[in-house]
Amino acid sequence: MEIILLIAALVCAASSVAAAISLARCLKALEAAMPPGPIPAQEPEPDELRERALREQRRFEEALAGILSYGQADMQRRQGEEV
Repeated sequence: MEIILLIAALVCAASSVAAAISLARCLKALEAAMPPGPIPAQEPEPDELRERALREQRRFEEALAGILSYGQADMQRRQGEEV
């Protein structure tokens, strides 16, 4: 069971990194496709982007903590005991 939870945690971490890389590539492609000229007026501020990234990181960490706590509780149950 420990191995399954470790694999699940690693899959979550890998998918998070893959999503971040994919997003970065999409943003670079969008920036390259934009015609030169004035910058749109409603571009998000760096502080706003940082706050959004921190919220997403907290959500990911909470989900990972939930997976790990469930696994730990599962390991502490006696064999054959149901939830």
